Amino acid sequence: MGALTLTMKVLRELLRMQLEFKDVFLKGGGEKMKKLMVVLGSVILLAATVDMTQAALVDIDFDGPEYVAGELPPEPWMQEYDSTDYSIEAGDGYAATQGLVVTDDVGVAGVTYVLPTPLTSDMGAVEISILLNPPSAPSGWNFADHGGLQVGRGSKKAGTETYRGLIFRTQGGDREIYGPGFHPGTSLGLSWTPGQWYEITFEVSDDWESMTIGARPLDGEAVSDSFDWDGDEIDRIWVSSPTRQSAVSAIYDNLLITAENICPSADLTGNCFVDMADLAVMGKWWLLDCDEDNEFCEGADFNSSGEVSVEDLSVIVLEWLEGDKI
Repeated sequence: MGALTLTMKVLRELLRMQLEFKDVFLKGGGEKMKKLMVVLGSVILLAATVDMTQAALVDIDFDGPEYVAGELPPEPWMQEYDSTDYSIEAGDGYAATQGLVVTDDVGVAGVTYVLPTPLTSDMGAVEISILLNPPSAPSGWNFADHGGLQVGRGSKKAGTETYRGLIFRTQGGDREIYGPGFHPGTSLGLSWTPGQWYEITFEVSDDWESMTIGARPLDGEAVSDSFDWDGDEIDRIWVSSPTRQSAVSAIYDNLLITAENICPSADLTGNCFVDMADLAVMGKWWLLDCDEDNEFCEGADFNSSGEVSVEDLSVIVLEWLEGDKI
């Protein structure tokens, strides 16, 4: 549905249903209703310029304006455990775009990405994916890591059940990809080639009792295996650095996280669907003062600006009729 068509649908439905919400909108001679209608009209231009497709929870290609070549990536990327050297570099990412270049200095933890919204079981099935270009090992290295991805929560410590990972390893001189398991891990049965791009995926099941962890060369077939998961939240992702190899770097690109059940941000009634009921909540607080005492106008002040205004209304318009009602 186009943005302009969607916004006009909001206007038409509001006119049709104004009697149903007269207690909310029509008090005071209908002034609140008139103001809301004027604002809805002004949002048309805004909605017509915005991509209406549903966004993923996380979608990072390292090419946005906040990712500057030669500098560290912005928060919530962070160096949590060690002195890993990492930065955004132009031309090193997939298809010669920008990428995240990670070089080990003294430790092995890599770089942490703290999820703005933790992943939880009420989101249903979740998929996390990233691209990795692993480096080659210097001559004489028979046991080393060359990059990978771990997902979990809290501290990433060996032997704990709070994370699961996939590692590109040189083991006894052979290059293989390993999932969780006793060192060196569970081999996924795929040999990897330095300098080739691979997609790493973590698929959390609907019941959050297992993860399917896999990898594939972008021009080849995927391999994967299933591992237990304890059903608790995932609040961090770690991209791994090559171990003990300060002269080489692992390169990452295109971090993507999607979830099966995501309530739209404009849902004010808790039913995971954006419709007239949510607009009624907004109308109740239109242009009134919002603060912590009234929970920022019952959540209708989306940007916590202190009042419900056109910026908040645009959130509802852009997510109109999105979601799966519960």
